[in-house]
Amino acid sequence: MRFIFLTSYKYPSARPVYIYMKSMATAFNRVLAGDFTFVIAGPLGDNFGNTNVISINSWASLRSVFYFFYLPYFILAKKYNTKETVLFSNDPYLSVTLIFWRKVLRFRYKVFSDWHQLFEDWRDNFIAKNSDYLVSTTKKIKDSIVRASGINSHKVLVSYGGVDVEMFKHTSETIKDLRKRLGFPLDGTLVGYVGFYKTMGMEKGVGTMTAALTYISDKNIKMIFVGAMDKKEIEENQAIAENLGVSDRAFFLKAVKAHEVPAFEQAMDMLVIPYPDKPHFREYGFPMKVYEYMFSKKPIVYSNLPIIDEMLFDCAISSIPDNPKDLANKITYLYENPEAGRKLADKAFLKVLGCTWDKRAENIVKFVKL
Repeated sequence: MRFIFLTSYKYPSARPVYIYMKSMATAFNRVLAGDFTFVIAGPLGDNFGNTNVISINSWASLRSVFYFFYLPYFILAKKYNTKETVLFSNDPYLSVTLIFWRKVLRFRYKVFSDWHQLFEDWRDNFIAKNSDYLVSTTKKIKDSIVRASGINSHKVLVSYGGVDVEMFKHTSETIKDLRKRLGFPLDGTLVGYVGFYKTMGMEKGVGTMTAALTYISDKNIKMIFVGAMDKKEIEENQAIAENLGVSDRAFFLKAVKAHEVPAFEQAMDMLVIPYPDKPHFREYGFPMKVYEYMFSKKPIVYSNLPIIDEMLFDCAISSIPDNPKDLANKITYLYENPEAGRKLADKAFLKVLGCTWDKRAENIVKFVKL
């Protein structure tokens, strides 16, 4: 079997989807070695280690049009037109193009579509029905695919993950040393959020988390938010904290590079996923930070949305979305019951060991070989 991961994105980038694809490509390469190839757009421009990478010099604009006409030539030139070749992609336009040309030119390769959300248009039905294999990041998304397309549920693999174990291995510093290096307060209990403040223009619950401080009387509890895109976003959130009277306990920092994230997470006493109860977050909002939080061995408080509850229901504390008072109560509970928090954190860590990037890659490869 030859396994080809296709994307039309260019590297480098710090966006989560790019990190996801690069992490998966690295894991596939470890699992499949010489039988794996990662196909990207533009010059290499990033360090892919020993992963076999092919770059396509696509047009800067009209990307979909370029790939529509270029892919048949590329497939023939690389001799991918065999029934032993699997073309894998999380890009809906590439998946549509691969399916279209397979039908028209009777190509023999297999199509494996990677689902992180539904598009709620014709693509859902077309891609799902014409893919040989499908993988989703959660059971909720799998159920939505089956419901929308009517395909057999056995065609869809649910594979959770992942976390980059190597990123956490270098973090051997104590909490005190980490806080000194990062410029964090050395005293008090730090409640952390590590991730972008917004996605697709939607606030991810940072405001709810900030407001929760107004219900926490113990001044020993402070919050640190790591993930602002720029100075303006920091100032906007600082102004909100000032209006709420909690600016002395809420600290807003710019986003950091992926390899720096573990240190910021491990400098906290507990971590929060405060997602709002909105359609995107209810249906598709499963963040990669879930696995990072679990691997950090810190107690987690998360918004009780079914898609996140799938993974955290038995190893973290849930709170009512958009409810700062309930969030404050759950944070206070962990603060006052550190042993309970430690037990949950240990359970989350053991659970996430089965959700590394390598484990996800192995599950996907096994699914093809069944």
